Amino acid sequence: MLQEMGRIGGKKGGKVRAERMTPEQRREAARKAVLMRWARKYAERSIQTYLEGRQELPWVLGVIKSSGVPPEAIIRMVEASRTHAPQARWMALHKRLQSRS
Repeated sequence: MLQEMGRIGGKKGGKVRAERMTPEQRREAARKAVLMRWARKYAERSIQTYLEGRQELPWVLGVIKSSGVPPEAIIRMVEASRTHAPQARWMALHKRLQSRS
């Protein structure tokens, strides 16, 4: 019941929020959303590049740090790639990320 009510409110919420914003505010919100999507994609690709052995750990850590993606999201990306990565590289990256968050 509460879940359904929340879903209804969520469907309305974005529309109402957009109606209350000025065109400049909407443009800025859209710009931030696009930048975060691209940052996440870049971080994901960088993690994959490291796990495939094409780059070294300091490089991928620098990319992750500069991306602005929240640490929790980065850790989830790394954990999702666990089954497809060499164990030693995955463990090194996961250990370094855990120590940073």
